[in-house]
Amino acid sequence: MCAGFAAALADQSTPPLAFEDLAASPLSDLVRPLLVELGSDTAVITYLKGVRDPKVLEAALAPVGGVHFFDQRKFLNDVYAEFRKTTLEQLFIGNGLVILLLLVRYRRLRPAVAAFFPCALVVLVLLGSLAALGVETNLIHVVGLDMVMGMGVDYGIFVVDSATDPEEMGTTMLSVFVGSFTAILTFGVLAISRHPALRALGVTIGGGLLLSFLLAPFALLLMEARAPRADA
Repeated sequence: MCAGFAAALADQSTPPLAFEDLAASPLSDLVRPLLVELGSDTAVITYLKGVRDPKVLEAALAPVGGVHFFDQRKFLNDVYAEFRKTTLEQLFIGNGLVILLLLVRYRRLRPAVAAFFPCALVVLVLLGSLAALGVETNLIHVVGLDMVMGMGVDYGIFVVDSATDPEEMGTTMLSVFVGSFTAILTFGVLAISRHPALRALGVTIGGGLLLSFLLAPFALLLMEARAPRADA
């Protein structure tokens, strides 16, 4: 059988297999999902397994006309990296606008920094914790951090706005406690999900909001760092 197959391949008088012949053969239903119509041409998709070095294979196929090597893993990784880069850029731009808005609101640098500092500290602590646990930061974590900073900066604003009134500060911290823990319970339940994406989102948002509540008093410390002494 192998000898006959080799002889058929060596026979130069046999014309190449045309698409029309293949479509009319009993194999048409089997190969039809692998055929892609490109205008007047037809492309045939061939799946490869066990490719150890895609770059070497791509270079070997480059001189062959009409053959294109598509590395699906590299394509998905490139798309993922581009999404992550774009999300990080938008995160930095958004937080820059938040700081600008705080400067307009307070018209002084200290309260603006005090209101924003706790949520920025949360991001550093959370990223450091994930790195220490050996968890690779992905796009889901970045999206979760965006939500944490958006909600966490509110806690800092509440503390700064109540810094001059001790009685109001107690009410503010109680409100922050209730608001933060309802959000923690809502998002934190995703941390026990079996789906990796939902679990990453739950860990990031739940843990981030918990840290936002715990670190919110740092805004008060920054406000009092240069407060004038009472006996001055």
